[in-house]
Amino acid sequence: MLRKPRGCSGSHWPPGCSTVFVSIMATLIAACAAGCGGSQQKASGSYAEDAERAFEDALKAYRKNDCNRAEPAFRDVRRRFPYSRYAPLAELRAADCLFKQKKYIEAIDGYKRFVEVRASHEKVPYARYQIARAYFEQIPSDWFVMPPAHERDQAATRQALRYLAEFLDAYPKHETAEKARALFSKCQTYLARHELYAARFYLKQNKPLAALMRIRTLAQDYPENLLKDDAVDVVERALRRTDGERAARLALDALAALDHEHPKVAVLRETAEQRLRTLSTP
Repeated sequence: MLRKPRGCSGSHWPPGCSTVFVSIMATLIAACAAGCGGSQQKASGSYAEDAERAFEDALKAYRKNDCNRAEPAFRDVRRRFPYSRYAPLAELRAADCLFKQKKYIEAIDGYKRFVEVRASHEKVPYARYQIARAYFEQIPSDWFVMPPAHERDQAATRQALRYLAEFLDAYPKHETAEKARALFSKCQTYLARHELYAARFYLKQNKPLAALMRIRTLAQDYPENLLKDDAVDVVERALRRTDGERAARLALDALAALDHEHPKVAVLRETAEQRLRTLSTP
C-alpha cells in the first residue's frame, strides 16, 4: 500500500507533494512494465523452442517409419503449439504418416484440409500432389485371384487423373511435375484399357451401339494411349452387326480420332459414309 510522502497530510497537499507522488508512481509502473516484458519475451522464446523440440522428436519417429508414434506426436504439436511455424508442418506430416500406413482416405482428408486452411503455405503444391498420389495408390492392381485391373471399378483412377491434371496445370515446373506426368500417363492407359474392355463386353452382349460409344470415348479422351488395332477391330465388328444411321455416325466420330494411316481406317470411314448416303436417299 502506497503511503503519502512525509509532510503531505491533510486534504490539501503542500506544493511539491503531488509531483513527488507522481514521480514515485511513474517509476514503479515503468519497473513493472520492464519486468513483465522480460517475462513475456522469456515465455515467447520458450514456446518456440518447445515447439521445435516436440516437432523434431516426432520427425525422428517418422524417419524411422514409426508412424504409430509419429502421427499422434505430430497432432500433439499442432494442439500444443498452434501459433508456431511448426503447426502447419506437423499437420502435413500427420497426413504423410497416414499415407505411409496406407490409410489413403484419411490421408486425402488431411491433405485437403491443409490445402484449404493453409492456402498460402509453401507446401501446398506438395499437399496437392500427395492427394493425387493417394488416389493413384487406390487404383486396383492385377492380382492372379482377382479379375484384371482394367475390368474393375475405375473411380480411383478417374480421381487420380483429375487431381494430377489440376496439379500439372497449376505447377507445371514443380519438382514433382515429371513424376506427376508419369502417373498421369499411367492413369490414361488404365482408363483406355477399361474402355476397350467395356466395348468388347458390349459386343459380346450384342450391343454394337454401346460398343461404338465406348470406342468413341477411348479415341477422343485418350488419344495418346490409344490401343489402335484393338479399337479399329471393335469398330469393324460393330458396323457389321448394325446398319443404322446412329452406328454409322458413332463409327465416324471414333474413326476421326484414330490413326488415319491405319490400313483399315479409310475403308471403314468409306463404309460408314456410304451407309449415311444410302439412308439419306429418299
